[in-house]
Amino acid sequence: MPRLRALFSANAIGLGHANRAVALAQDLERELGVEPFFLAAGPVIDFVAASGYDVQVMEPPPPFEVEEGELVRVGTWYRRYFSYYRRVQRWLRKEVAWADYRFALCDGDVPTASVAKERGLCTVYVAHRLRQDFAKTFSARLLEGIGNRAYRRFASGIDLVLALEEPDGGNIRHIEPIARTPRRTREQLRDDFQFRKKTILVTAGGSPLGTFLLEAGLHAALSLQRDDVQVVASTGPSVKMPPGFDVFNYGFVANQHELIAAVDLVVSLAGKGTIAQAQSSGTPIIAIPVKGHTEAERNAAALGYRHEDVSRLPQLIAEKIDAPRPSPSPTGNALAVRAVREILVGRGLLP
Repeated sequence: MPRLRALFSANAIGLGHANRAVALAQDLERELGVEPFFLAAGPVIDFVAASGYDVQVMEPPPPFEVEEGELVRVGTWYRRYFSYYRRVQRWLRKEVAWADYRFALCDGDVPTASVAKERGLCTVYVAHRLRQDFAKTFSARLLEGIGNRAYRRFASGIDLVLALEEPDGGNIRHIEPIARTPRRTREQLRDDFQFRKKTILVTAGGSPLGTFLLEAGLHAALSLQRDDVQVVASTGPSVKMPPGFDVFNYGFVANQHELIAAVDLVVSLAGKGTIAQAQSSGTPIIAIPVKGHTEAERNAAALGYRHEDVSRLPQLIAEKIDAPRPSPSPTGNALAVRAVREILVGRGLLP
């Protein structure tokens, strides 16, 4: 039977959506014989290409704005996003060879999922939740309300929604966080990375939002001044290494999941992707959210952290680095594959 060519895409604000989309692409390719092709933007282009997939380049969504670690001008972002959404939809209808695909999986990428469904593809959409609550001002809340109503209408027309923060119901299937699986054991990875001491990874994530945390995290980790501890950094694709820190910087790496599995502690923003990778590997994590980023604040609160803990990083790191390593947490990968298989079989795309 010929392989099922599938179109994959991921929201390009950060790399969390892309990490999850690549994890699902790898699982679906191995388990169901799916042949993934990606639409990608910004740093996701290099990430997907380094993961071994062909890519068609598209326009990235507008980035969030952060000042001193706090999300600002949310209403402006919504206006920019609405304009982006219409513009990208027009581009997608014209530039993508839709006849080449019968299945699409889009992680947080609403424009691609909407056009894929419009063109008759069996469409799976991966979401955190089906409403946003970033807005603080009256005008921003009005725009957010319009966006949330449109988001719900969009989701109701999708074949399958895999959601991390929604219960089962209708076309929605609740799943646990998705994570990529390292190809080697933790001991082998530590040998590959030449980690001979307890290792702290300070990472800025895949977007500029982590700028405030990188310097604070490095300063706090280095303040331990312990001979049995080493500190490394991963600035990602959008943040520059602050001056004055004598640590190895991995920069932007496609195998961040293996780096996370190998270290003894991660200091990071409270993105779902990084948290999922740490928990699936049993790596302790200190997750500090951007102030006002309600999704990240929920993620952090579930682990016992909040934005103000950035001032307590020296104490938190000192406690965590010597704490027992937790057991790995289960992921939602297998359930997601089963749910996708069911929908593809039901549409006659798989036997």
